[in-house]
Amino acid sequence: MAARDLDRVLEKANDTARGLTSYFYTTDLASAFKAAEELDTGTVFINVPPKGDVGPQLPHSGVKASGIGYDRSKYSLEGHYRIKHIAMTPAG
Repeated sequence: MAARDLDRVLEKANDTARGLTSYFYTTDLASAFKAAEELDTGTVFINVPPKGDVGPQLPHSGVKASGIGYDRSKYSLEGHYRIKHIAMTPAG
């Protein structure tokens, strides 16, 4: 979608139940940073054509109905753990 109103584009792009990957094309660096920050997807490609697999060195993630957590990285198990810090002083 070509548009002049960046806020409208981002609002429309995020108005979905899915959030796997987004692609954003621009010549404006400020728009690129804003899109990278605000697009609600697990992966955001800025000025990168669709290539399929991004490679085993990068974690793959999704948000919303596209999944929770990461695969293909050290972060893949984080969704299965709940880390709790407990501090205690002996009584008496």
